[in-house]
Amino acid sequence: MSNEITSGHINLKKQAEEAKKIEEYLALEKKKFQIESAEPRLLLLGSSDSGKSTFLKQLKILHGKGFTPEELQTGKENALYNVLDAIEKALESSSPEWISQFQQILQFKEQNSSCTYFPDDIIQMIVKFYQNEELQKKVQDLPNIPQTTTHFLEHISKIGQASYIMTNKDMLLLRTVTTCIQDMPFTTKDGPIHIIDVSGLKHHRKQWIPYFSNVLSIIFLVSLPSYNETMAEDPSMNRLQDSLNLFDYIVNHPMLTKPSIIVFFNKKDVFEQIILKYPLKDRFPGYNGPLNSCGACYSFIKSMFVSVNKNKSKTIMTHLTCCTDTSAMKKISQDIFTTVLLKATEDIGL
Repeated sequence: MSNEITSGHINLKKQAEEAKKIEEYLALEKKKFQIESAEPRLLLLGSSDSGKSTFLKQLKILHGKGFTPEELQTGKENALYNVLDAIEKALESSSPEWISQFQQILQFKEQNSSCTYFPDDIIQMIVKFYQNEELQKKVQDLPNIPQTTTHFLEHISKIGQASYIMTNKDMLLLRTVTTCIQDMPFTTKDGPIHIIDVSGLKHHRKQWIPYFSNVLSIIFLVSLPSYNETMAEDPSMNRLQDSLNLFDYIVNHPMLTKPSIIVFFNKKDVFEQIILKYPLKDRFPGYNGPLNSCGACYSFIKSMFVSVNKNKSKTIMTHLTCCTDTSAMKKISQDIFTTVLLKATEDIGL
């Protein structure tokens, strides 16, 4: 009988110790949540392919721990898939002769949904494909294909090797589509900050509203070359016009009267190239400036966005950016973080 009492007493003691541990853990998690909830939050918004993911990757390099081996591996898989996808789409509008000549690449793509390297014969065939000026131009003119895929095609001899490890530059040039909500904490010289990234795909935008509360600032990205593109989800809609409509919705939303607005007019490097080939006036007849003037075209696009703001007391900060340029983004991101964290300090009266 005494053994049973002793055994029961030990069990009760163990249960009490476990309950105490659980309470301590929950209290710790609650405190951690309260601290993180009080940390400044920036909401990252913009249409699909505006450069949000590239900006986040820059922050990982500049203010985070860089890329994990798993991320580099996945990045390489995506890069090689993009190469095969671009070749397949370019060959769809090519002569039967070209299709026959590069059939082996198409068969390899069909048999391999993902891979981390290419066999030597496939690498040699891809090199031959991209050395052909006609096929090279087809790839460069493909709609809704990441413009940076040409980087991987040009360097496929080394990137396609099994031993190759993706560099920071490769990762920045790789387009990745955001399909979920990401809350990414960063530690800057001015203090901790959270960046919340949400998918820019049109059918995901209804998910944004819950994240409008308790946001200190919004960074909205606009792809400048999108003036000459149409949406993958809706080919009848110009991508820059969609971005403008979206910005109008954000900047005038009743739940977003307090957050400051920062606009990145992004991909200036690509914009400088295509504006020479495709006049802005062909897509936006309201433009009456010099046809090939990058500066005048940029000013017109910037004025379209700034002018939709109905709240004249709200300041919109703008930056002309190339999110793949690490040195430039280092200064821009630090300036933004300093400004935002200063505002956070003022808001709580410190």
